[in-house]
Amino acid sequence: MARCFKRRFIRLCFMAALLGALPLSGHAEETLTWLVRDLPPMTIFEGPQKSRGTVDQLLSILIERLPEYRHQILHVNRARGLQMLHAPSFTCDPSLLWTPTRARSIVFSTPAFAVVANGVTIRRSQQAALAPFIADGQFDLRVFLETREARLGIIAERSYGPLIDERLQQAAPHKLVAHYGNDAIGSLLQMQQRGRLEVVLGYWPEVRYQAQQQNIDP
Repeated sequence: MARCFKRRFIRLCFMAALLGALPLSGHAEETLTWLVRDLPPMTIFEGPQKSRGTVDQLLSILIERLPEYRHQILHVNRARGLQMLHAPSFTCDPSLLWTPTRARSIVFSTPAFAVVANGVTIRRSQQAALAPFIADGQFDLRVFLETREARLGIIAERSYGPLIDERLQQAAPHKLVAHYGNDAIGSLLQMQQRGRLEVVLGYWPEVRYQAQQQNIDP
């Protein structure tokens, strides 16, 4: 069961170019490198839905409409992608979320599309135990993280937006279960099934997709 922290839309921005990097109005045949991370159902690297994610389809349209460039698609993890964005290169990340900190060194376009805000996923068997933290469909993350038994599954180095990021920074490190792998959400859901954590933080479409991949009833 997922509970959203706030009913709003997060601006999913489209990275345009690094400050100090090559200008967008480059010469013909200049190579534009697209940094793509495995974020199903936005980008899908494997399986029957391969390359049919929402960002996969958007990227195909963008490449078609930018014939003045050579296009290179590079599969990277989050850490490598951010490293490349902070290097002097002509690179774009079509699924990088805007944050004030990132905006200091990375140029973002206007929003390409919007996604529903992050929410928490809890098992139905845990619904009664976690009921004190839920009011009017909202999950009180701050209060939950203040409890002694709190264990929250998150994706390492992901930004969940300024408000949630602030809550996570204030939490005791031992209460956060951070996963670095490409299939992080799927692994966190498996850990939740085994009782190793109570709550998983993420986007509902992403959680649902990964639950189905893990044969977990969404």
